[in-house]
Amino acid sequence: MRCGFLVAALTLAMAGSTASAQPSQTYREASESLGEMATVNGRVVRFVDVEAEWDLPKGLQPKPPAALKALIRERGLNKFRDVAVKDLAAILMPDCTIDATQADLDAFYPYWRGALAREADRLSEMGVKPGEAEARFAAAGFRVPERVPAAEMAKVDAGLPGAEFRARAVIRNWKIDHCLQATFGGDRFFSVMVDRGGEWPVGPQVAWWSEGEERAMAVPSLTLEPLTARGRFFRAAEARGLLSFRNPADAAYFFQRYEGERYDTMKNDAAALAFLATAPWAGGASNP
Repeated sequence: MRCGFLVAALTLAMAGSTASAQPSQTYREASESLGEMATVNGRVVRFVDVEAEWDLPKGLQPKPPAALKALIRERGLNKFRDVAVKDLAAILMPDCTIDATQADLDAFYPYWRGALAREADRLSEMGVKPGEAEARFAAAGFRVPERVPAAEMAKVDAGLPGAEFRARAVIRNWKIDHCLQATFGGDRFFSVMVDRGGEWPVGPQVAWWSEGEERAMAVPSLTLEPLTARGRFFRAAEARGLLSFRNPADAAYFFQRYEGERYDTMKNDAAALAFLATAPWAGGASNP
């Protein structure tokens, strides 16, 4: 769902490929060979548990085994971040309510419809035609899941199959970050499509999300990562013996996101704090 990460992954993949070489391992086999990644709340997590398959076209996958494993290692650790925070949220933030209430859901659907309308306006202003992006991906060899038509999405509510599951997940993710910021504080944030010094929100208002074989849906993009707070949260888990990594290099990569400077892209602290303080859907169809 994050365009910047996809571009980086594709760059790495293409850099490791050659026209004549053949893949020496399948993606799953390479992931399995990496073994254990971490232990979270007493549960051992292997790389293959979080990163077993990827529908990257074969021609773009790295051919040398070391390059393929490097790609899987980074993707696995990146996915593990949200796995770990969800496993540990109730332990380290016991007073936070992170599940969607009925009131949240009732307010979220009109907000969702408003986000779709804003995204349609944004794309229209850019001159992007409906279906243009997915056509480019399909032409490049990517699998493009069937999407719920815009006419159906424009009326999204609890009656649309798959909508409530996604609404609850988006709400829960925002509430976790809200609780992280409120509990651990900090002034460093990451958001996709925001350059250093840039305003926010910038770029897509929605992200496409498929689940298994279901049709993909455009859901509100509410990812604003409280980097400092997440880092402090994971360090607290580490100090209590709730989080550990098998490989020191994996731990260093995991924490660099939160304690380094690279991902600190959101420079409008006031906007970030306001976004994480009050549920964006509280105003229904209003702008984030």
